[in-house]
Amino acid sequence: MGGLLPRSNAKRKQTMSIEILKDTLSKIRILPKRDFESSQEFKAYFEKHKKLIFNATEQRVQQSKDNKTQKEYYSGKKMSYSKSNGYSE
Repeated sequence: MGGLLPRSNAKRKQTMSIEILKDTLSKIRILPKRDFESSQEFKAYFEKHKKLIFNATEQRVQQSKDNKTQKEYYSGKKMSYSKSNGYSE
């Protein structure tokens, strides 16, 4: 399996790359706003900025013994339970 990084190295490089990307986007003043103090601030921001980008990742969760909770987290993939972590611009 030449060329593949061990998971710990891959995660470290991913984290470092994200920090470099954030720093670069901030310097050229196009870093997306991610935190709002109120719903009014959120609304005012999107009245000026019409484009919304949403990105989500799945995070595995342990299968619950409770049937209702299982249905809530079942991803539709065989034997996979996960929750979605999303963020938007």
